[in-house]
Formats: sequence, C-alpha cells, structure tokens
Amino acid sequence: MNDIEIIEFCPPHSNRKNLFVSNIPLSLPPADIYDILYEKFSAFGLLYEIQLFSNTNQQPVQYEHVSHAGKNDSVSNNNNAYAFVKYYSIKASQSARRNLNCNLYIGGQQCKIVTAKRKNIFTLEHLSLNRCYDMANFYFGFNGWTTNIKLLKQDTYEMDTNSTICKVCFYSLSTVSLPFHRITSEGFGAWEETWNQNDPLQKLTVYHKARKICYQRSLVNAFSKILVLVLPNGKICAELNTSKPDIYCAETFETNLLQINELDQEPEVEADGNEENTIHEGTLNLDALNIQLLQELEDF
Repeated sequence: MNDIEIIEFCPPHSNRKNLFVSNIPLSLPPADIYDILYEKFSAFGLLYEIQLFSNTNQQPVQYEHVSHAGKNDSVSNNNNAYAFVKYYSIKASQSARRNLNCNLYIGGQQCKIVTAKRKNIFTLEHLSLNRCYDMANFYFGFNGWTTNIKLLKQDTYEMDTNSTICKVCFYSLSTVSLPFHRITSEGFGAWEETWNQNDPLQKLTVYHKARKICYQRSLVNAFSKILVLVLPNGKICAELNTSKPDIYCAETFETNLLQINELDQEPEVEADGNEENTIHEGTLNLDALNIQLLQELEDF
C-alpha cells in the first residue's frame, strides 16, 4: 500500500474499493443506518455509494448517491441486513476495513467488514457531473480547479419542409483547468433533441435542454482525462491520461482569425501620370500661398 495510487474520474468497479458490511440490525430506520454508515466510513475517504440490503430480499433496501440522492425510508421487518460501501480509492477502502472491522456497532450490534467479492452485472462508463464535482473538490480543493466554455454552437440540419418535427443539435468544447498542477483538459460533448414546430414553447425548452446537456457532457469528458495521483505521503498530484485521444474541433480555430491568401504572382502596379501631375500642381499652389502670406505680413 506504499505505492502511488492512480484514481480515475470514473465509477469504481474494482472489488478492492468495495466493502461488505454484515450483521446490520434492521431495528433502526434505514435512514438512521445510512447516516451511521456514512459518518463512520466517510472519515477514511470519499464515498461513491452505500447500498443496503435485507438478508431475505436481494433488492436494495436503500440505494444512496452519497452527496445528492434522497433517502428511502421503506424497509421490510427483517432482523438483519448487509451493506456495500464503495470508495473511489483502494487505500481509503482498505484503511476503513482495517480500522472498522469488529469496531463498528449499529444498534448495539457488532458488524463485520470484509472486502467485497461481488460480480458487476452492470457497469457505468462515466461519472455524473455532480460526482465529478465531488471528486474535484475532495482531491483538488474548492478553489483548485476551474471550468471554461471554449465553444458552444448549434449544428445545422437540412429541414424537411413537409414535416412539423424539427431537430436541434448543440455541441460544446469545454476545458477543466488545475492551475496548481498546470494541467488543462479539453472535453467535447453533443446532444440532439426534437421538437414540434406547432409548439413554440417546446422549442424554447428543447433548445435550453440541448445546450445544457451538451455542456455537461463536455465537462464529463474533460474530467475523464484527468488522473489523480495519491503519493505514499498522502499528497495529491494530477496528470493527463495520454491513453485517451484528444478531440480537436476545427470550428474553434476558424473564427476571429486573419485570413491570408497566397498569390501565384506579384500584382502589377499601374503608373498613373495624372496622379503625379496633381501632386506637383498641389505643391506649387501651396508655395505660392505661403509667399503671399509672407508679403502681407511684411506690408503690415
């Protein structure tokens, strides 16, 4: 456990990050059980989720997104339950297991904690944007990262004049910057929606939704390219994941630029004799005017 740990901005699928907590009494409301589990386990690191099951029912009694989901108070009248507590970090998970195993009491009953041996039936590829924010705040600090929109534009479609159904698509290019680590990650996102021409209000809603979701997806894509490095001394570093290809949007570099056209040959300069004569005559008239002014001053 003294090696450098690499944490990605993605859902933790490894069982080494997942703890199995057994012998949990259901004499307490599930909301209270969740509060106890969250208070004890969050002291060792950032939690991804807590799931609570009854021993006689394989369906989760309570499924919690740690920071943003609400609590479900429905529970069956069984004596015991078990829970899965999932971390983003392997070090945090193993530290919690060593310190809390046989030292965690819920409702006066001692709970056992081991590393989970669970098969992942369904896995998510990307974190939600809120969870990306949670990870960034936890590892880099609230003022340790910034986001910026480089491009937010509507894609063009050839509309069918015979149909009342229209499509709208927005694409966004955003950046996530870590100034203290001198890292900037770019992300691309797009979203398409349909709306009815006969409903102007629906058009406003759809346009707002498409713009919002494409921006969120671009930020998630940018976060997914950042690697969190946990050093043996506990310090945090960050690097870019070079295994993920960069997405270049040519549209970004085509605006607000000076366009230069290269000519095959030098342009011919036509000599204008009239212009030279005009300049010469203007010079003579100016000299005559100056002489007249000097004479008037002497006479005065």
